[in-house]
Amino acid sequence: MKRAEKVLDAAEKLDKIEPGFKKKMMDGEAPAKSTIVEAAKVAESNPEKAKEILQGKDKDPAKGKPSSGMQYARMATFQLDKISKNDTERDEAFDYVINWISNNRKGSK
Repeated sequence: MKRAEKVLDAAEKLDKIEPGFKKKMMDGEAPAKSTIVEAAKVAESNPEKAKEILQGKDKDPAKGKPSSGMQYARMATFQLDKISKNDTERDEAFDYVINWISNNRKGSK
């Protein structure tokens, strides 16, 4: 099973315990893919634990407040995965993203 399929399957499971979860995920408002998959593993047997995982309540607070940069990066790549390999604009789209990254990286002019 491909990673994208695994995440979508996990979202289906989580949507049963948290209605509207799939929409949140598609709108880019869900946690990281790894968190979604982790929560889905316990969703049927322990829905409350799954919700805690999704909300980050299972993390050690001593490690500090998590950032959201990786979450947004994963959402971006999730969207880029949707570009078909035979899409005529695929290379142009990737060049656009590469250019955006080059212009927005820390330390860029």
